[in-house]
Amino acid sequence: MSPVTVLEWIVALAIVYVGLPELLGHYLGVGAVRAVKTERQELALTFDDGPGPLTPQILDLLALAEAKATFFMVGRQAERYPDLVRQVQAGGHEVANHSETHAGLWWTGPVATLRQFEQAAAVLASNTHLRPHHLRPPWGQFNLSLWPAASRLEHRVVLWTVNAFDWRQKDTVQAIAGRIAQARPGAIVLLHDAGGDGRQRTVEALKLALPQLRSRGIGLVTVEQLIAHGIPTVPLRMRIWDLWESLYDRLYHVDAMSEDSIFRLQRGVLKDPIDLADGTQLKAGTVYGEIHLKNTALSQMGAIRGLRALRHSLTLLADRLAVEPRWQDIEVFLGTTILGRPAVGLGFTVSPVAEDLGGWWAKTYRNWLMLIYHPQGAHRAGSPEKMQLVFISMSRRVLLERYGHPGEGGGAGDDR
Repeated sequence: MSPVTVLEWIVALAIVYVGLPELLGHYLGVGAVRAVKTERQELALTFDDGPGPLTPQILDLLALAEAKATFFMVGRQAERYPDLVRQVQAGGHEVANHSETHAGLWWTGPVATLRQFEQAAAVLASNTHLRPHHLRPPWGQFNLSLWPAASRLEHRVVLWTVNAFDWRQKDTVQAIAGRIAQARPGAIVLLHDAGGDGRQRTVEALKLALPQLRSRGIGLVTVEQLIAHGIPTVPLRMRIWDLWESLYDRLYHVDAMSEDSIFRLQRGVLKDPIDLADGTQLKAGTVYGEIHLKNTALSQMGAIRGLRALRHSLTLLADRLAVEPRWQDIEVFLGTTILGRPAVGLGFTVSPVAEDLGGWWAKTYRNWLMLIYHPQGAHRAGSPEKMQLVFISMSRRVLLERYGHPGEGGGAGDDR
């Protein structure tokens, strides 16, 4: 067998054992719970990598907020802090499986994968007298052996909806707290109670976020309770759309903004002049920012929350525009959407997409967005008056005047 053939076999095995499972499990959520569809105003906070020295502080904060949570524990940490395992259970929280040693599954074989979760389950059961029902693979990594291992142990694989990024050094306590506080009902929030820098920032972020969640009327429950109260699924069409957005962003250098924004921004330069509906003429060479929405996130909000999220995202865009060097020459923000009526209220200039400007593409794109936004989208797409795809625009000056802070403004394009 030639070296090239050996390499090809290695690549093929890697794709089958890691690549496809990672795509299907981690990114599309096949065979895993990432969110729960529920009518209740509740969500689940989850803590990975513990227990650890800061776990008692987190338990105290949860008790003060009358909140329950799920702790995905590492077997070796549980052996090190058995009293904390029992303390978590005594507080009415869920104890779940996060592997024995926190080994990455990309480099773990079939037998070792099963052993990782089997040993951790045994350790946790010895302290709680209950076998865990849920597991989360370290870093959310999948391999082909994870699903059979979970099935054999009668565990459900649980990922997350919101990553609070409490492990990321560059993020402030306020940013972490903001991601937690703005999570939607049915969400599963990823946090950590051990590892890294000790997670003191997680504790401080919870002090800010828990009162905000309570003021919104959001109840905090375990993953098991959240699933019992709803349907643990995210439609496959939304998972596919999430994957497409992620790939598009990588290929075309789209800035995902921040976790609490539902905008993504792509910088571009006009090749040809265009006339906007308000009479503004944009010359060839004008630098623009193309606004893309995080469509699946927006689709899971109601009308009122969605409108608030759009306004908040415009404020975040104005704030970022004032400090981001790469965006200082952007003169106008453009986009296409089926949300024409809300766009007008937000200050955008709106005009219909011309039928001769890729009419087939416009209709197909509109229909696909309706499938994403609405469970009866295929029927709603048949109403062109309500679901018309429109072209939206807003100048830099208007954005800063409506959504910027006093004193902001100026910059490229304000005097043009």
